Amino acid sequence: MRRVAWAMCLVVLVAVALPGCGRFRRPGFTGPKQPTGYPTPTDRPEKASLQWGPETAKVRVIGFFYISKDPKYQRLMRIFQNLAEKYPGKVYVRYWDMRTKEGVNTRGKVVGAEAGVGLLVNGESEIMIEGDQPHKADFNQDMGRFWTEEDLEAAVAQAVARAYPK
Repeated sequence: MRRVAWAMCLVVLVAVALPGCGRFRRPGFTGPKQPTGYPTPTDRPEKASLQWGPETAKVRVIGFFYISKDPKYQRLMRIFQNLAEKYPGKVYVRYWDMRTKEGVNTRGKVVGAEAGVGLLVNGESEIMIEGDQPHKADFNQDMGRFWTEEDLEAAVAQAVARAYPK
């Protein structure tokens, strides 16, 4: 009985002390690849922000994301640009890159220490979307799960209607 207990202890000790020893690695393998959806460190933007529309517009959309070649962020940049083009002269859009010092500092000035903010429409990050099925869009969270492109378009349309009554 003592030999079995001693052998079990030895097996546990070896299993804990030597993980990964002797594991085969391909030549040139440097570790797991960076998960998709995040820009690589070498994918740094030339500018800290992109902007569309006049700065004097009454409706302001400010986003804090990444300026990247990643398709996810390319799509988001096109959405922002389309908002300014859809309401010429009425909507100002600024898209800040969160990897730049300017982007981080601007976010700190605009929203303070609120960590989750990614998008603001006229200073608001949670907006009640009116319509057939009223609901709250939480622009602090991920696009696709907590808000959609249609939610952003509706929020901007509501802000334009309030700022520029007919």
